[in-house]
Amino acid sequence: MSDSFISMADKASLSPGTLIYAGPPRQEAIRIDVVNYDPEGVQKTEVSHVQDVKALSFQKNVSWIRVKGVHDVNVVQEIGRQFGIHSLVLEDILNTYQRPKTEDYGDYVFVALRMLHLDEDELVLRQEQISIVLGKGYVISFCEGPNDPFEPVLNRIETGIRRIRKKGADYLAYALVDAVVDEYFVLIGKLDQTLEEIESRMIGTPDKNTLEKLYRLKQCDSGIRRVVLPLREVVRILTHMDSDLLNDEMAPYLRDALDHVTHVIEDFEGHSETITALIDLFLNSSSYRLNEVMKVLTIVATIFIPLTFIAGVYGMNFKNMPELEWYWGYPLTLGLMVLIGSVMVLLFRRNHWL
Repeated sequence: MSDSFISMADKASLSPGTLIYAGPPRQEAIRIDVVNYDPEGVQKTEVSHVQDVKALSFQKNVSWIRVKGVHDVNVVQEIGRQFGIHSLVLEDILNTYQRPKTEDYGDYVFVALRMLHLDEDELVLRQEQISIVLGKGYVISFCEGPNDPFEPVLNRIETGIRRIRKKGADYLAYALVDAVVDEYFVLIGKLDQTLEEIESRMIGTPDKNTLEKLYRLKQCDSGIRRVVLPLREVVRILTHMDSDLLNDEMAPYLRDALDHVTHVIEDFEGHSETITALIDLFLNSSSYRLNEVMKVLTIVATIFIPLTFIAGVYGMNFKNMPELEWYWGYPLTLGLMVLIGSVMVLLFRRNHWL
């Protein structure tokens, strides 16, 4: 494994095309599988030596090279050498902070995507980069980590019950992009559930923990928007791309993927508005509760102002105060204080201040 890990800030000083892994440190070994298939069958091989990748490919109509992990620069560089991939593309593959994009290099098409996962316990957004290279008769997928969202696609290939085995490499590339978009719908479902739970709390008694969750969701929403908004341009470019690698039959499928992306963006924009509205509602509710408490305290203080004045006057104990020697002075003073307090309470109730 390569130890050449740097941050994006360090990478800024390097020349374009410099192959350096920019991403979180990883310890797991990179795994490479080659899946060759046609309508008659599927051949799946685990690659032991990266030098054998191309030799194990092109055994059937379509070859799918699945690379799990990009933290070893030598592995990515060797695959790029075998398939003639430009150093700038390899640089983007190794840069796991890459913005989603699509580029046509003539002999192949490069697509960079991002996978999003929501940690429902900590409400933290996890991101992983997915890079796809579509060439003549082959597709190479690079996943940042050991897990990828493409297992359903592999199952469809192995079972052969769908059209995917009858189509070419362009349809496989579309299926991979569509699988990433489908994962966004899973994320939407998780966000819907989390927002419903928070809304239920808002109806009851929201606390500081509720506001903290809302702000975490707002941070997640900002990260999602930075990923999802460029995705529409990625699929739009693929839809209108004039390339021999994309068959004319792919146009309806790519338009359908574009519709899905538009739906995803609209859903996330709706979540953004909901989160903002809930934060405003929480702050307004907190202000309202504070105002109610202050109103009660002000009323209590107002009631006690005249009572405190009376008690203060007769607490001075001057010798020339004739009321101090009066037999009924004490009970009448208490009665006067009760009467004043009661009248004030009635007036407050009449004015709907209580």
